Amino acid sequence: MLINCLKLFSKFQNPAVLYRERELKIFVTDVLSSPDGALQTAAVDFLAAYKKGTVQKYKNLFSDLVRDDAFRNTFKKIMSKQDDLEARVIKMTRVYGLKKF
Repeated sequence: MLINCLKLFSKFQNPAVLYRERELKIFVTDVLSSPDGALQTAAVDFLAAYKKGTVQKYKNLFSDLVRDDAFRNTFKKIMSKQDDLEARVIKMTRVYGLKKF
């Protein structure tokens, strides 16, 4: 159900006007540490709906992290880029969630 809600929110034109948007954005950032790849992908799609910042720019790379066959090359590409704090938090949270056992 959470995946469906995130998919719905990602279709919004301007998610910044949602009720309690700040808490929702913090929650979605925490969801990135989930080991469930589908849930992480839905969270990245929601964060990319803001259409600004680094999430939109690297959306495809963040999505490729879920695939085991593309993880190593994608991880190298993402970590070699010099980004702002938001992108670094998303990178590390996403990788932490993917590699949890």
